[in-house]
Order: sequence, then C-alpha cells, then structure tokens
Amino acid sequence: MSESQTEVFLYKYLPFSAGALDTLKKGTMKFTCPSDFNDPFDCVPEIDLNSIQEIPKRKPELIKAAAQQRGIPPEKIGEHIPEMLQRMEDAVTSGVWAKDLVSGVGICSLSRDPLNILMWSHYANDHKGFCLEFRIPLYGEQHEMSNYLEWLVPHEVTYEEERPLLEIHDRSDNALDKQFLIKSTLWKYEAEERVIDHKRGPGIHSYDRSKILNSVIAGMKMEHPELGQLNNVVEKMNQEIGLNVQLYQARPVKGRFALCVPEHPKLSET
Repeated sequence: MSESQTEVFLYKYLPFSAGALDTLKKGTMKFTCPSDFNDPFDCVPEIDLNSIQEIPKRKPELIKAAAQQRGIPPEKIGEHIPEMLQRMEDAVTSGVWAKDLVSGVGICSLSRDPLNILMWSHYANDHKGFCLEFRIPLYGEQHEMSNYLEWLVPHEVTYEEERPLLEIHDRSDNALDKQFLIKSTLWKYEAEERVIDHKRGPGIHSYDRSKILNSVIAGMKMEHPELGQLNNVVEKMNQEIGLNVQLYQARPVKGRFALCVPEHPKLSET
C-alpha cells in the first residue's frame, strides 16, 4: 500500500455458523491468539541464543525482574545469573518463551483477495460460507482516530523464504514487525493483512459495521436455506443501523478455474 492511499478493500472469509453471523448481527469479530494459528511458525521467529548471554549487560532490568519474580535478593543476583540465563534458554528452545510473548495479543486476519479458490475452501467451509467486504480508511482520518481497532486498520503481511532471526531482548518496532508480519512464502496466496490488538487481546471484540462494512458475498456452494437466512440477517442489520449493504453470491467463471461475483461493482466478470 502506498501512502497516497486513503482506503483499502479487504475481505474476511467465514464459515456459515452462529459466530460468523454475529459479525453482522452484533458487529463482533474474533481476534485469535497467535499460539492457536494453524501454522506453527507463525509469530514464532527464531531467537539468537547467543543474545541471551548479552542480557546482563544490555538489558539488566530483565535480570532484576527475573530475580524478583523468583525471590532472589539483590545482593545474590550475581551468583544466580548463569542459572537464570539457562532457564531463559530452556524457555526459548521449548517454545514457552514464544507462547508467553503472544499470550496477550489478538489478531484478526483479512485478505486482499476475495476470489481465491483456496481461501474459500480453507476458511469459508468449502465455498459454503461467506465473505465480508470491508472498505477501510488508512490515512488522513486514521491519524485523527482513536478507534482504529474498531475500523480494522490493518498491517500488511510479507512472505519470505527465511525465518526471521531476532535477539531475545529486541522489542523494537522492527522486531515486532518481524514477529507478527512475516510468514513463509507458502502462505502467499492468502494475501493477508492483520489487525493486531495489543490492548484487548484475544477474544470476541466489536468493530464498526456502520463505518467499514461494504458488502457480503455468499460462497458459490451456499444453498438456498442458508442463503435465505443470510439475506434476512443482512436486511435486518441494514434496517437496524441504517445501512445499505448488498448481498451477492460468488459464481464460477465459465471455462476457467476462477470465481466472479455477478453484479458486484468491483468483482463481476470482465
């Protein structure tokens, strides 16, 4: 995304379920703890074990905090440093360190691609679910707002061949980007952007439907009972909060392994 952009269209793939329908009925969205992701490498950068030995010199406050937590008096800290560093290394190699770091973080994953066959298969119940289209403000208004989480303002994920390597004491913005916004190139098809919630953490949180919800797209295999129910939910939401969100349904493109959304202003077949 360039800094000249003022908005971006992003998409949330969902199965047809009560929780998914609540994204429309209640304006709530699930933010997942990274330790529950399906990719065991996601948000788990490799830690430079040599950097652990540098902690007493570069981050002595970490040693003091660890000593205080274990009830070690200040005058005894020096003799316990080797033991504490070994415990840190054990926590890193066992995965406990990485799990503790992300335990208070919630992530809502969105995609730039609403027509990806694999995404519909993996995240929208084999094309029987639906997809929310968001029109999200990025710059300008974003600088003025405090409710960026409710507007689902995202960070773009990048895809790389090599796993990020971080020093254990590095909590800079660059290090956080490496931890939360770099995935294997195998996941590139997802075209992912992430809303990262350090404030509320994992859980079901509100988002502002009236500001960013643009349309709803049913999967090509959604059958009439579910399609009728989804249509009723969209119509009731529109009446309750004064929106004009349209419901569409994805269709196969004739002669191609591809999808389109008939009558949608951006996604109909050209």
